[in-house]
Order: sequence, then structure tokens, then C-alpha cells
Amino acid sequence: MTTHIIDKRELNTYSETKSVRFLAFSQGFQSLGGSIFTVSLAVFAGAQQDILGLGLVLAARTLPTVFIALVGGVVADAVNRKTVAVATLFIVGALNFLLFWVVGSHGLGVAAQLISVIAGLATAFGTPALYALLPSIVSKERNFQANAFVRTFRNAGALLGPIAVVFIAARWGALCGLGVSAGCLLIAGLFLLPLRVPAAPVTKRTSTVSNLKDAVRLGRRHRWLPFMIAFWAVFLAVQAGAFGVTQPVFATQEFGPQAWAAMSVALSGGYILTSFVATKLSLNKNLMLISVVFAALSAIPNLVMAVSPHVALLCVGAFVSGVGLEISGIAWGSTLQTRVEREHIGKVSSLDYAVSFGFVPVGYALYGVLGQAVDAHTLLLGTAVILFTLTLIALVVIISNRYDTLPTPSSETTA
Repeated sequence: MTTHIIDKRELNTYSETKSVRFLAFSQGFQSLGGSIFTVSLAVFAGAQQDILGLGLVLAARTLPTVFIALVGGVVADAVNRKTVAVATLFIVGALNFLLFWVVGSHGLGVAAQLISVIAGLATAFGTPALYALLPSIVSKERNFQANAFVRTFRNAGALLGPIAVVFIAARWGALCGLGVSAGCLLIAGLFLLPLRVPAAPVTKRTSTVSNLKDAVRLGRRHRWLPFMIAFWAVFLAVQAGAFGVTQPVFATQEFGPQAWAAMSVALSGGYILTSFVATKLSLNKNLMLISVVFAALSAIPNLVMAVSPHVALLCVGAFVSGVGLEISGIAWGSTLQTRVEREHIGKVSSLDYAVSFGFVPVGYALYGVLGQAVDAHTLLLGTAVILFTLTLIALVVIISNRYDTLPTPSSETTA
């Protein structure tokens, strides 16, 4: 009888794989809940013809990002990341259920906006911990594949969300999707409970202010980081404003709620197909260029809506946009997670999240206001032009400064 001795490397690989699967299921349900929430809210607002209310609720939900996420990153580096992540999912789930009850009674008014602000506070505080879980449980060598694997589940949730909304809306009304999203977030939190996350590296105890200054210093030392974060701040504000406010209301009013659900399914289809293919790839060069070039594909749905708004073409444009955004997201995530020291990833990811997404609420509110003053076709065409222009500027800066050829942390001096 022979005995198979499991060496340390094999045991670590098995442990990593098991942990990544738990994380993938958690993010899959989190994405499913978020997708159901967003599509249900957009369909409800389109039916009510309340584009301003939709823009303000989305802005309120994302407004706390810039103020809270930096503190959340400090917490993610100092305490158990799993605890923060689980608490965040449970709290936001409860607030989604509360919002379901309030919107049903009072619409997208002040009460809904106030609850959205509170949910945004919880999300902004906990997102750096959620983001930091993956690099905490996998080695850098497996990071790209692990990112793609987790994102496959996340995108599967995003794909199923719009389909679920069509069924929910037909049977109980689109608003009930907010309640269903709450249950999905609860399940997502439960999947994180078995996760084994190593303790944060022991470092000298410092104040919160000192930690925030450290995050800024890291941004200065990684000289590509400030420019890229600024680029994503402007790009995502424009892209999110059009996608979250103008596109769903336009599609719902022109073709009915099924059209926006179909576009959302096509977008998620692009996400999931791309993330599945990416699990077979191992990329570690020109990641910044890849992230910027493919993000530009998100301008296509705006262009199609402005020029030739047919449901079939809109779905094709949404699919292409999903492919582009997924490749961009994987490449940018791997850029941060492989170029920033592991003990600082929470701070840097929170800096990226706070600034990059800090302008998204401005985009939501702005497109809510512009949607009442500017023709939708003109607004969507202008959005496409702006996104393509921003992409060209970023490419020139990255190439001229050779940002993609800078050394990784293993060959850099530490802060």
C-alpha cells in the first residue's frame, strides 16, 4: 500500500482553490442582488417617467464613496477583512429591504434618497475589505486567473439579474426586485463565513490620519497611480451617468422594460463570456493599456442609441460594451493587485475606489438634470465623443511616460 504525501505547495494550492470558490459564490450572489436592484429601480423609474428621481437616488447611494472609502481602506489593512465584508453585505441587504418598503409608499423622494445615502456609507466603508479579500487568499502568480474566475461568478449573477427582474416585474411588479436583492446579499454574506483569511501583517500602530497620509504617499511613489485614478474618475462619471440614468429611461420609454432587461442581459453576457475566456489566459504586460483601450468600447451603446436605436443593435452594442468593460476591469484589478505591496493594497484600493468612483454620483445627478433639459439623442452622442476623447488622452500619457514598463513591487524599494 502506497501513501501519497501532500507537500506544502499542493496543500496551499488546494486551500487557495477552496477559498476562491467560496469568494466566487459570495460575489456571484452579491452581483445578482446588485443587478436585480439596479434594473428594478431603473424599470420602476422609467415607468414613472422620473429620470431626475432615478439620478438623485443613484447619486445619493454613491455620494459617500469619496468621504468614507479611505477610512474603509485603513480598516481593511488593520482588522479582519472578512468581518468587515460580511457586516457590509448584511447591513446593505437590510437597507435594500427598507428601501423596497419606502419607495412603494413614497416613491423616489427624500426618504428613499436618505436611505440610499446610508446604504452608500456602508458600501463605501466595506468595499475596500471586499476588494482586498482576493489578494489575501491567493498568490500573485495565480492572481489573474483567480480574478477572472471570481468575476465569472460575479458576471453570472449580473447576467441572471435582468432575467429575474422580467419575471419579478411580470408577477409582482418591478419594485419587488428591491426586496429580492436584499435576500441575495444575505446569502452572499453567508458564503464568506467559511473563508479563511490570513491576519493582516503586523505593522507599527499609527493613527488614522497617518495611515491616510501613507496612502497618499504611496500614490506619489507609484507615479502611474495618480494619473490613472484621475482618468478613471472622469471616465466613470461620464460612463456611469449615461448608463445608469439616460440609457435605461430611454430604452424603457422607447421600447418598454423588456428592452432594457434585454440590453442588461447582453451586457452581462459580454461580461461572463470574457471572464470565462480570461481564466485561460495569463497576462502580466501592458495591463494599463489594455484596461484603457477596452474601456472605450463602453461608448458604443451610447453611439448606437443616438444614431440607430433598434433593440437588436442596442443588444449587440451592450454585449460589446460588456466585453470591453470586463477586460478593462480584470486588467486594472491585476494592475493594482500585482504592482502594489500586499500590506498596502487596502489603502491603495480605497484611494482608487474613493477617487475613481467619487465622481460617479456627480455623473448620476448631472445626467438626471441634463435628461430633463437636453434631447436624449444629443446627450448620448456627446457622451460617446467624450469617452473616445478621454481614451485617446490616456493612451498618449501612458505610452509617452512608459507607465506599463515600470517595475513591480518585487523589484522596487518599499515605502
